[in-house]
Amino acid sequence: MEIDRRRFLALSALAMVPGTAFATPQKGGVIGCAERDGQYVAARWDWQGGLRYTVDLPERGHGLALRPGTVEAVFPARRPETFCTVIDAESGSVVTEFDSPEGRHFYGHGAFDPTGQFLYTPENNYDAGRGVIGVWDAADGYRRVGEFDAGGIGPHEMILMPDGKTLAVCIGGIDTHPDYGREMLNLPTMEPALSFIDLQGNLLAKHQLPHEWHRLSLRHLSADAAGTVLIGGQYAGPLTDLVPLVVKGTMATGLEIVPVPEEVILGMAHYCGSVALSGGEALVTCPRGNLAIRFPLDDPQAVQKIDLHDVCGVAAEPDGFALTTGTGIVTRIGPDGSETFHATDPSGLHWDNHLAVI
Repeated sequence: MEIDRRRFLALSALAMVPGTAFATPQKGGVIGCAERDGQYVAARWDWQGGLRYTVDLPERGHGLALRPGTVEAVFPARRPETFCTVIDAESGSVVTEFDSPEGRHFYGHGAFDPTGQFLYTPENNYDAGRGVIGVWDAADGYRRVGEFDAGGIGPHEMILMPDGKTLAVCIGGIDTHPDYGREMLNLPTMEPALSFIDLQGNLLAKHQLPHEWHRLSLRHLSADAAGTVLIGGQYAGPLTDLVPLVVKGTMATGLEIVPVPEEVILGMAHYCGSVALSGGEALVTCPRGNLAIRFPLDDPQAVQKIDLHDVCGVAAEPDGFALTTGTGIVTRIGPDGSETFHATDPSGLHWDNHLAVI
């Protein structure tokens, strides 16, 4: 089933106040990075009540990590910045701020161990051209306590696997340096991969794509309870190439291309923005194609296209997905693919790339 763009636009016109909905929304909401009036912020939206707060960030944010057992939300900077802001996700107050060590910058993502004591952050050791995972003791004011090798250049999103002891790390394969901003410095020699690393820093497995897809930078991922990882890629090659953008794999079996229909791939514009899994269903956002795709993980040919301008943020819920857009829309998609909530913040908030459910 396809959700028509005109229907979304019509609904947007009706949703000029926070909380406009089609059914009584659940408690809680979503949190992520955003921008408003030129100021980059962290923002929380509640299903009941709309925009709860915004918190100013020093520069543009990207993703976030929620600390288990606490109300803390951690916002590492978008590449190639060096700040990290920790907020109280209930009140919106700033808990602390810290910077990456000299010679390192963040990639906008992070993950905690199951206890919430240690934060792990993908980073670039940019003078060495080496990806590392920084380790921070959150129980001691986010003190830096070490780092280990990420298994490749350009580690991006990283998650803790369901076993509670393994990190899955998307290796983008792209070398950058702050002196050159976001310029890609090694396109001919890119080696994207998926690394599995234990919490002590031991590389357990590393899986690479066939060389023909070496410019498919693996960026964002999600995992199900069985340990299957779904990855969305971003292609750093000619616009005329027809490239599969969605990949899946496990630590034991390696990577395989997810056979999404070619006509859908064409609409994805070589760019997956965010990935989520819920109840055996996958949802991948494609902001440059102004769409999201939803499909059963075991049947990627059964694709539902969701036409939504500049959609990027997605987070899994027990009964579907929450989505946000750069145009300020917050929406929810139920287990049958229907839209169950839709609102636009009237204050001019523009949601950024990633999202978490509170």
